Amino acid sequence: MTLDPSPLPRAAAPRLAPRFHHAIATAVHAPAEYWPAALTAAALAHATGRPPVRLHLPGDAAHLPGALAGASPVLVLVDDPAAAPVAAEEVRRVATSDPPASVWAVVCAGDATPTEAQLAAFDLVLDHRDLTLTTAEVLSALPCTPTTDEAHALLAATGGVPALVGPWTRAGPKPTDPEPRDATLSHTAPQDPAFRDRATATMTRLARAWADRSAAAVAADPLLGLHVWCGRLHEESVALLASRLAAAPVPLAAVRRTRSCSLVTRVDGHDPALPGALAAALQAGPRRAAPGRKAVVAAALAAPVPALEAVRLFTRLGAWAALDHVLGTAAHLLVHLTPAQRRRCASAWPSPVPERLTHLAAGRRFVDPQEPRPSAPGVLNGWLDLGRLHLAEAPQRGGPSQAVREQITRVIAPGRPWTQADASADLATVHTFLTDLCHQVESAGVRARADEAASLISLSLAASEAAVRIGDLQVALSLVRLATRLMHALGTRAAWFPLLRPSVLAHAAFTSAVVGSPAVATVRLESYAHHTHADPPDETTAELADLAARLVALDRGSIPADAPLEFVDTERDFAPEDALARARGVLLRHGPAAAAEWLHAMLGRAAWTESPAWAWWGLRAALVLLHARAGQPGRAQQVLERAPLPPALGMAVRAHLALAGGHPAAAEKMAHEVLALADLAPHWRLLALGARLEALLADGRRAESEVALAAEPWDEQVGTVALFPDRVRALVTARLASPAVRALPGLAADAAPPVLPDVKLTRRQLDVLRALATDATMAQVAQELFLGTETVRSTAKELYRRLGVHDRHSAVEVGRALGLL
Repeated sequence: MTLDPSPLPRAAAPRLAPRFHHAIATAVHAPAEYWPAALTAAALAHATGRPPVRLHLPGDAAHLPGALAGASPVLVLVDDPAAAPVAAEEVRRVATSDPPASVWAVVCAGDATPTEAQLAAFDLVLDHRDLTLTTAEVLSALPCTPTTDEAHALLAATGGVPALVGPWTRAGPKPTDPEPRDATLSHTAPQDPAFRDRATATMTRLARAWADRSAAAVAADPLLGLHVWCGRLHEESVALLASRLAAAPVPLAAVRRTRSCSLVTRVDGHDPALPGALAAALQAGPRRAAPGRKAVVAAALAAPVPALEAVRLFTRLGAWAALDHVLGTAAHLLVHLTPAQRRRCASAWPSPVPERLTHLAAGRRFVDPQEPRPSAPGVLNGWLDLGRLHLAEAPQRGGPSQAVREQITRVIAPGRPWTQADASADLATVHTFLTDLCHQVESAGVRARADEAASLISLSLAASEAAVRIGDLQVALSLVRLATRLMHALGTRAAWFPLLRPSVLAHAAFTSAVVGSPAVATVRLESYAHHTHADPPDETTAELADLAARLVALDRGSIPADAPLEFVDTERDFAPEDALARARGVLLRHGPAAAAEWLHAMLGRAAWTESPAWAWWGLRAALVLLHARAGQPGRAQQVLERAPLPPALGMAVRAHLALAGGHPAAAEKMAHEVLALADLAPHWRLLALGARLEALLADGRRAESEVALAAEPWDEQVGTVALFPDRVRALVTARLASPAVRALPGLAADAAPPVLPDVKLTRRQLDVLRALATDATMAQVAQELFLGTETVRSTAKELYRRLGVHDRHSAVEVGRALGLL
């Protein structure tokens, strides 16, 4: 026999070879479609460095002694599982040494499964589950590189079965510059239609032959027949469907037993399923699987199958009316689909959607990547997505669904007032509502109300984003903890909602990084990476995880040498938080002067957006602290008055202002009040501590400050340390472990500042100064500011006096030097 020419055995060999290192006698059994002989031969060759000697018993029995005496591995082929122990006994009988000098394996390619007694003579047993190809093995053997969606389509159709994958691995054109392609199996080799047609025809023919052999077994097992239709559903969902069809409870053990048969494959941890090509052949064959499609759809509508599981099933079966019915009450759960799953839904769902299927039409608009995403001033996209989907559902009287709908409708209502007080009041109401609803779900049993728990998780995470935007960080942490608690209570059922776990972990990492807990954020990021390596998350989740990673790195002083100075797109969902991370990087890498200039310009850009000024609290606080660090309390006060800061942060910042103004006693008092607060964000606590330490040093209490300095993990808070006053910053910097971090410009001692007046201007004077910088005439300035010309002239004179100049040009120059422009 010769080795199969496909590259698939060579791709699988490195994974299988280690299994043979500690076994002399191995039994391999699987249907011929799994290529047991070819894969075993390749694995033996990879394990021993020698090609195996192939023998077929009983015909080649005379050659067995010589083969076993040699150094090459021996591959013994038998046609019947019952012959496997006979072959093993024959090998042991004729071996010239005990144990034999050669590694050997008995391979049986057939549909029958050997008994435990027949396999007892072997050290190692491999079956179809071991021979199923992984995603990486399939992709490495393809003649071109498919997109993620194409790879998913190929693996769904073939199930990783070598014979079904084989037609797609024959030598074909290798595109040098592939264009974006649709997520269809027929596009695996885009530049050769003939190759696609041949591969599809060959795979279909092989699947039909396999289906013909398996039809009797499928017809005799209703649970296996159900798998012909259900695709990759969770085992609990399959048990619910089977129980409904059988009108009797079907235990999970029965589902697992059925899924262990050689017709069902499992690729890279996905739920087991029949290969799509085999399922299609069984659905269309003369002996169609029972139950039929209509019975499965009816059972799924009647059984308590989770909503997203029903969405997957009805999408697979093309049951659009049933899908519309499910989305009428559970469209909001679509937020838990990964981007790839949304694209697959958009590709599979009808377009245009029939007019009567209004819920399906709304769902399709959500999953379709070509649909424009709506926006609203001051409202995060997490709320908008949930709002769109909740409002697309059928109205329901009473119950938590209606309450959720009312909460979201109120939050995203257009034209509503949007002050910080309004936002805080909304957040407090939503926080209380979600906490109460969470207790209700936990009392009733989270696993029994999985869909409702998933809805609460998505609401809590969206609300946590809003809490960070407002600056209520303790509420943000509380909401993330609520979501995390529900996720853990779901247990294995969390897998029903593919994006749920990555989203919870990303939000937990992001919130921890914003409040100043880099160690906690790091643990969450590691878990997030583990759960997203195979299926990338949506844009929002990925952006949150990236922001968290950057904030953690900045807290530890890890920053690229070429930290960028470009500005942040103010229209992005997390622009204020992104800008805060960018500002810390500019400060650490380029120093306080560059950071202050960058912050001035970034806040100027933000002023032209529709987002509220208070949403940029992080940037505003950093700019105030940099002015205080530079000994310019007047300029710092002007920045502080333009928009409110979160209360605790505002008090810590004012403590630094008091220090800059020469009032250490007042600064110590304010810092003490902040440090006495419960559940204070670590970043804000350290800012207050920095002010207190500076006040202690100013009062000559060095020993007391040393005690406080020794108690803090400063290496985890470098980004905050850079905002401290000079003396405290120098003492803390000297305690940092890394010489590279200690040398960062943002931590260095400030050069003696130029002697500039500490000027405080009124809002009108600032407006006139900015208008004068545009070379407009006094009349034009008056027209632009809706003032009289004489009012502008008198304001300009007072402006000149405060700046200590006598003309317009000098006023503009001094204004720039002071950072007022």
